[in-house]
Amino acid sequence: MLAVCSKNNPCEVDEMFESHSAMVLTKSDISAWQVNWEPKSSNLKKIAETLNIGLDSLVFIDDSPFEIDEVATNAAGVTCLLLPDDTVSILTLLKGNYQLFDRLEITAEDAQRVAMMQHEVSRMELAQTLAPEDYLASLDLRIKIMPVGEGEISRVVQLVNKTNQFNVTTKRYTTQEISDFVKDPKSDVYCVSVEDRFGEYGIVGVAILLHSGQVSYFDTLLLSCRVLARGVESAIIGFGIEQSRRRGSSAIVGEVIETRKNGMVADLFERHGFELTASQEGKTTFTRATHPLDVPVYLHVSVVGSNDFVDA
Repeated sequence: MLAVCSKNNPCEVDEMFESHSAMVLTKSDISAWQVNWEPKSSNLKKIAETLNIGLDSLVFIDDSPFEIDEVATNAAGVTCLLLPDDTVSILTLLKGNYQLFDRLEITAEDAQRVAMMQHEVSRMELAQTLAPEDYLASLDLRIKIMPVGEGEISRVVQLVNKTNQFNVTTKRYTTQEISDFVKDPKSDVYCVSVEDRFGEYGIVGVAILLHSGQVSYFDTLLLSCRVLARGVESAIIGFGIEQSRRRGSSAIVGEVIETRKNGMVADLFERHGFELTASQEGKTTFTRATHPLDVPVYLHVSVVGSNDFVDA
């Protein structure tokens, strides 16, 4: 994603995009804007909030040593790159920091990221005009739960290895390991895509459910920050409970392994009817019977490829 963080008058920045002969980007390529005379460190924090990412995901590029120092001092976590005076050397700078930008594989969600952020701005504007429950009902949220196949593995691996906040165990897996889970007859690996009246979020949730005897376990349960506070986690857990029951399990277990970043999931299982059954430093375990879980009425949930979810 690209963002503009500029100490300038908005009209002058607009003119640069609209008429400068060397400008190859358009305004539609930009996911977030902060054009004003405030400190750039403050504006970068606003950009991170708008994009719903951490400061440590931002790369700040500027030709002013003063601005680089101000951001490095006041926006800890941002990676700062000082552009050289010699424009010929800019390419060398970027090549020398290629690891900040390159990805071995680009998913469908990556390709749609700018459009997704523009949709999110529309959602934020709507949220400011309605009460929370009315806002959620107005979104017309449609959730698809599907088994992970070859077409979804790249995105699943990406989510498993990059999701930190809404991630109950933060276990990291390779492509081969995810493939092994998919092939294992004692596990269910499923993902969740979300769409609303503004557009698609893409695949935003993953669960790995393991079955042993009459007990099932959430090995992995995660959700992208893009869809937090919409009730999607209830659909993910609810399907896991249903699938466990189909597998013959009478109980389902969820585990929270505490990290520095995942505090928001500390009470996730308790909020969904699980009871605390074990606790030790940094790890808590919760158990629930596999009777059905009610999901929010404003969610429209469908299961795609249900024949791929086998009974015991």
